[in-house]
Amino acid sequence: MARERPAYGLELARHGFVTFSIDLLTDGERIEPKRRVMDTRVFYEKHPEWSIVGKNAWDCSRSVDFLQTLDLVDPDQIGVTGWSLGGHSAIFAAAFDTRFTACVSNGGVLDCYRHADAWSRIPKPSWKPWEEGVDEPTSSAKLEKRFGFKTNSGPYIYIKRLRKYIDNPDLPLPVDFDDLMSLVAPRAQLIISSEQEFSRHKFFEKCQNAPDVYIHWEDAQGLPSPTRARQERLGYGETLD
Repeated sequence: MARERPAYGLELARHGFVTFSIDLLTDGERIEPKRRVMDTRVFYEKHPEWSIVGKNAWDCSRSVDFLQTLDLVDPDQIGVTGWSLGGHSAIFAAAFDTRFTACVSNGGVLDCYRHADAWSRIPKPSWKPWEEGVDEPTSSAKLEKRFGFKTNSGPYIYIKRLRKYIDNPDLPLPVDFDDLMSLVAPRAQLIISSEQEFSRHKFFEKCQNAPDVYIHWEDAQGLPSPTRARQERLGYGETLD
């Protein structure tokens, strides 16, 4: 969320990193005028066939484009990190853009939990974005208890095409976070998460699938070596020690 972003950037800068803190769409300075935080309905009105997840990953890639134009940035040493929504957005971004050489997901809720309607909500006939001055402010008691303030946020819809898998949990998901973590591998990857998150997910099971990629990885002739890139990162020798 917006309030955590400056602290992230400052802390990393104190450790010598060049930091670039972006607003994901519907947050911070990218909330549409008179709308509210994390309300994706305006986005889907404009782009009904897209997903906000894809948009976030695309925007992260555009951030790499910008960073690689700066002389003070090593273009081959760019990482991505985030908390909560930013945590699993970091995984999506690194999975689909190999220019990210490191990924840290902090509290990212790395599971498409079928009972969490946010993954793919059903639009209602009167479903329209909240508008300041027209609609009364609303809040979720659950989120208010969690954050300590009235959120007046959402609804956030991650991937509309997941709906049939939400409606029918017997259908196998076409992709889950263990697949995404495996796509990030064998690049440097750190997952910071509680066992529980919002509900008890099969979190450890998913995390255990990714190390197989690291263990059995073999470089392909003619292609860049992720293994060598990881070994050349600052601190690799100290890690071995």
